[in-house]
Amino acid sequence: MGLNGNGLLVLHTIGSGQYHSFADRSGQFAPSPLSHESLQEIPLNDLVLWLDALRMTDLGKVGGKNASLGEMIGNLSRLGVSVPGGFATTAQAFRDFLTHHDLERRIAPVLAPLALHAEDRLSQAGKQIRQWVMEATLQPDLEQDIRKAWQTLAAQTPGELSVAVRSSATAEDVPDASFAGQQETYLNVVGIDAVLAQVS
Repeated sequence: MGLNGNGLLVLHTIGSGQYHSFADRSGQFAPSPLSHESLQEIPLNDLVLWLDALRMTDLGKVGGKNASLGEMIGNLSRLGVSVPGGFATTAQAFRDFLTHHDLERRIAPVLAPLALHAEDRLSQAGKQIRQWVMEATLQPDLEQDIRKAWQTLAAQTPGELSVAVRSSATAEDVPDASFAGQQETYLNVVGIDAVLAQVS
């Protein structure tokens, strides 16, 4: 599962793979087809949240990218600036994923004996842990919530819905740590099965 202990971001994209605005098939930029107001009326839960309901105070819940996008939607949409809509999975969703597959119990003894500067052993441990995470499937309640959110986006989007799936770390770019370039980004993802495959 590609959450890496953080929130996950699903955004609308345009044909070029950028995701800061929307475009029709001719490539002309257009206002967002989503109504942020109508999305707010559709409640989600503590596993999946709408971006427009998020603010910077939610950084610990959904990570920096998600919280920043929520803040931009809240402050810029009313000024006519097109900010992509979407939804975020939460850090709680990842914690539940770890619990569902008993991964914390397996990971802890692998990490406990490692010294910070033992790069070879750290790399080997990281590879093993990543394999365990990638082999695990999404817990059913999270998959169901992602499917529901996708259906809502698709119903409000004219034409084919194409999204970006990105990570959003809760400890990203803080004074003591930076994870730039370590997380994966998937652009022009079409269809719920493809979205779930990139989340997993």
